[in-house]
This record gives sequence, C-alpha cells and structure tokens, in this order.
Amino acid sequence: MSASDIVTTDPPGVPVARAFSAILGWTYFAAWSISFWPQVILNFRRKSVEGLSLDFLSYNIVGFTCYSIYTVSFFASEVVQDQYRARNNGASNLVAPNDVVFAVHAWIMTIVTGIQAWRYHDKATHSLSVMCKVVILAAMGSIATFLIAMVVKPSIEELDLMNFLGSWKLGMSLIKYLPQMFMNYRNKSTAGWSIHNILLDATGGTLSLVQLFLDAWIAWRITDGPSEGWVSRALSGNGTKLGLSLLSLVFDVIFIVQHYVLYRASWRDQQRRGSRASSEVGITA
Repeated sequence: MSASDIVTTDPPGVPVARAFSAILGWTYFAAWSISFWPQVILNFRRKSVEGLSLDFLSYNIVGFTCYSIYTVSFFASEVVQDQYRARNNGASNLVAPNDVVFAVHAWIMTIVTGIQAWRYHDKATHSLSVMCKVVILAAMGSIATFLIAMVVKPSIEELDLMNFLGSWKLGMSLIKYLPQMFMNYRNKSTAGWSIHNILLDATGGTLSLVQLFLDAWIAWRITDGPSEGWVSRALSGNGTKLGLSLLSLVFDVIFIVQHYVLYRASWRDQQRRGSRASSEVGITA
C-alpha cells in the first residue's frame, strides 16, 4: 500500500468532540468577554468609579498584558511552538483561537476601564495602595531582569519567557481579587461594583475548564497515548488557562456570597433610593 492510499481519519468521537470544544470555547469567550462590559457601562453612567478597587484594576491591566503576550505567542509563534514540542515529546500546546481573542479583548477592556478610572476617580480618597505599587513595580522589574538574562544566557528560550509571563498573570489573578473582596467587606456593601461581571466570569470559567479537559482528551485520542495521558495534557497543555479558570471560580463564589447573602440589604437599599430619585425627577419634569 502506497502512502497515497492511506486515508487519515479522526478516531471515533473526535469530530463531535472538536465541534463541541469549539462551541464551548466561543461561548466561554463570550461570557468572559461580556463580563468586562457591565463595569464599564456602570462607570460611564455614574461618571464615577467609587466602589471599584483601583488595585483590582491595576492588577488586571498588568495581568492581561502578560496573558495577551502569552496566548498570542503560544498560538502564533513557530519558535515558541517548536520549543514547547521539544520539551513535551512532540505534543502541541492547547492554546485555542478563542483563548487569543479573549485575552486581547480583555486587555483592551481593562485599558478602557483604566482610562475611566483616571478620569473619574477622586484623587483625595481613591488611590492605589502601597502594596499594589510594590507588586506592580516588582512585576515590571522582574520581567525586565528576565529579558536581560535572556540576552546574557542564550539557554533561556522564548518559551521560558512566555511561561514566566503566564506565571505573573496567575499571580496577578490570585491577588487582584483580594482588594475588591476586602473593600466589599470594609464597606459592608457591594454598591458601585457590578455583580453581573462575576456571574459571567463564573460561567466563562466553568466552560473554559471543560474545554481545556476536552481538548486534552481529543489530543490523547489522536495520538493514542497512555490511558492517563489526557489528564496530564490538560494540566500541562495550557497551565495558565487552567489556573485562571480555577482561581476565578473560587473567588466568584466568594463574591456571589458577599453580594447575595452577606450584604444583600445594602445594595437593595441603594436600588430603592435610586428608583425613588428617578421617580422624583420624572415628577419634577
């Protein structure tokens, strides 16, 4: 039999799994991407960012800058892809097109929110904490140091830099939620902060996690690897995405409990005051 007579087909179940993965991926992209919009709209309507943690926003800007570079490089750079395959027995990474589009969109939206914060925040009472400034300076300094090390030590590859940036994104995601969580606790309120982005974030995090494990299963089926291989692929194929999904889900649960259980009365009172103010304006008009 000649090579031309060989017809390569996907193993049973893989075509359906690919289609389902694409649906999951673009649905998670939509949920996670839309989650940025309620806060932007709320800031614009109120002409204020009171209730929004500037630390949270700053961590987001730095984190998504790192994540955008990470996903674009893993998806589009042949150098990074070749280096990844060389270290993983020829296996490709699991960064999907929807991961790239999400990361870039998220970076753009955090920049937009940052411009709003610069314009609307009260400089006397609303500013970055010392801890936030230290963390951001540490991030920029360590990345600059890593770039210098790459020049001095050629054995450090582009893949190492991407993994380093991915680690910083995970670090920013781990600490970025804390200022908003403690602000809600200190104020005993979630007023001025949109819960809708958290509900969408939880949806996106769940779908992202399912897609990652499904893509790992597809890769395992195609390569006919060991029975435990697909789990290890899910854990290593896109570690930053895995970490982001798990972290977001943990903190989303905390924020949902704060909003709907612990501080429910405060934001409902604000809603009622807003409704009365709107009614009075209507009567006056």
